[in-house]
Amino acid sequence: MDQKTIHFQKKLWYKHRIANKLQEITVAIRAIPERNQRYGGGATVEGKSTSEDIRRWVQNQAESSLYHMNDELVGIEGGKKILMGWLMNKEQHQTVVSVVGMGGSGKTTLVARAFTNDALKSHFECYAWITVTQSYVIEDLLRRLIKEFHKSRKEEVLADINVMSYNELLEILVNYLETKRYLVALDDVWDILLWERIRFSFPDKQLGSLVMLTTRRVHIASYSFGVESHVHKIPSLGKSDAWELFSMKAFSSYHNKSCSPEHLPLAWELVEKCEGLPLAIVALSGLLSSKKSLTEWSCWPVLSLLLLWKGTVPHCLENH
Repeated sequence: MDQKTIHFQKKLWYKHRIANKLQEITVAIRAIPERNQRYGGGATVEGKSTSEDIRRWVQNQAESSLYHMNDELVGIEGGKKILMGWLMNKEQHQTVVSVVGMGGSGKTTLVARAFTNDALKSHFECYAWITVTQSYVIEDLLRRLIKEFHKSRKEEVLADINVMSYNELLEILVNYLETKRYLVALDDVWDILLWERIRFSFPDKQLGSLVMLTTRRVHIASYSFGVESHVHKIPSLGKSDAWELFSMKAFSSYHNKSCSPEHLPLAWELVEKCEGLPLAIVALSGLLSSKKSLTEWSCWPVLSLLLLWKGTVPHCLENH
């Protein structure tokens, strides 16, 4: 048997292994909603797990790990300095700062690093962070804002807040904020209608209040908010930064914490497939950190990149 035939058969064997592995994991993922309902787990949409649910789960896991990292996230320092420059300018007028980038670019992580900065928080009398997402109920967002503002000042919230109408909630927020310098973060904004409905709750009394928002959509970030505004667009990581971020996690348990020669070609290929998205790199490197053999590495990346992160079904599954 010649070398080409051996190589071809080995390639088919790897593809077969990958397809089987993906099938097993696809079945396991689709069973999560049923298990959640049975044992009282997290919320699902009508008991079904969509590709967006799966992708968001991986993104949340990756963002959570980045949020709790002690070291600075690779490639984030420049953006953080720009952001902090706008946030710490001590202007008296209200300012809106938007951070825009594709899914997985690290928008939430960047804004979270600024929002949790003690030096920044010390400039404000109260602050609130809420995650919006595509499907939101405006009354729920207003309630969460009220609760977060009160929590930041260690104050009790009115007991009947859960039965209040939109106008009642709006009135509470306006009355609460009109004499305070406040900081607000609106994470994951998908449509400008949200701003039109929620901006009335953010009075501008020339006290230097700040509103930060993250979005994937450029037209939202560049919207005319009626006050001074700034836009920071997050670029994809360059090759060297992407490799550094990948290596920090993937090879943390390896000898000298570096990639072995046999893994190097595949490792670079996988990093390139992440397209410079920090959270995709973190999700992938986290999965691979416990995998040692080249065979395991050949099976898991397809799962993490195509199934979990991008929310698509790989071509190798279409005929299985």
